[in-house]
Amino acid sequence: MSAPKPVGPYTPIVRAGDWLIVSGQVGVEGGKLPDGVAAQTAQAVRNVAAQLATEGAALTDVAKTLCFLTDMGDFATFNEPGYVKIIWTLRADPISPTESIVRTDTRVATTDRDARAKFRLYWAFLSPGIVLIRKIALAMVKREAERFASQTLPTPSRI
Repeated sequence: MSAPKPVGPYTPIVRAGDWLIVSGQVGVEGGKLPDGVAAQTAQAVRNVAAQLATEGAALTDVAKTLCFLTDMGDFATFNEPGYVKIIWTLRADPISPTESIVRTDTRVATTDRDARAKFRLYWAFLSPGIVLIRKIALAMVKREAERFASQTLPTPSRI
C-alpha cells in the first residue's frame, strides 16, 4: 500500500528523533471519500498505517491518536468494537498554600473481550514506558515548582 498524498500544503509525516508525527489523515482513497463513517474510519486508519510504513513503523508503534468527528451522532459507529482507549492524566492538588500533591492516573477502556485480549500483550510492553513518562513529567513539574518557589514574588499592593 502506498502512502496517500496530502490533500493540503502540509507534510504528512515528520520524524523528530525517535518520534513520528503523522498529520491530517482522512478517510479518502484515490481521491474519493467512501460512504459512511465506518468506511471512512477504516480508510483513515489504513492511511495512517501507510504513512507509518514509509518510515519503517506500524500501527502497533502508535502511542497516541487524536480523532475528530464532524457529527457526534456518528460516535457510536466510529467507536465500534475492537478499539482500546487509554487516558492518562496529571494533576496537582493543593494541600496547603505552599504544597501540592501531584497525582497521575491511567485508565484503559476496551470496547470488547477481543480488544482486551489483544491489548494485554501490548500493555505488557507499554506500561514500563508509561512509568518512565510519568517520572519525566513529575520531574518537570518538580523543577518548575522549585523554580517558581525560588522566585521573589511582588508584594500585593492595596488599591
